[in-house]
Amino acid sequence: DAHPTSGHNYYRLQQVDIDGNRSYSQTVDVYFGTESMVSLYPNPVNTELNIDIQSANAGHAWVKVLDATGRVVRMIEASLHEGRNSLQVDMSQLSDGMYRVDIHDENGLHYTGSMQKK
Repeated sequence: DAHPTSGHNYYRLQQVDIDGNRSYSQTVDVYFGTESMVSLYPNPVNTELNIDIQSANAGHAWVKVLDATGRVVRMIEASLHEGRNSLQVDMSQLSDGMYRVDIHDENGLHYTGSMQKK
């Protein structure tokens, strides 16, 4: 799609067989927007968790890493600039297991993801 609209766009493929029969794929939802986007890697993590935040506006963000019981085990505050921001969280002293990462900022970003520490 050379000109998608902002927001949700719904697509499906049409297949036309040699005999003229038509069939359609399942519909997929593709979202195009300028809102913040978050990537956590590597997953599983060993020593350092990388967090990339694509932000439409400058501002502050807060990152919480919670263990399986919901206890906050790491918390950082970061200043974001417009565009791509890279943050690092030291995970080396944490026990192996599953963790939840909650990120929010003053521009309306509310992200929750999970990752594994090995």
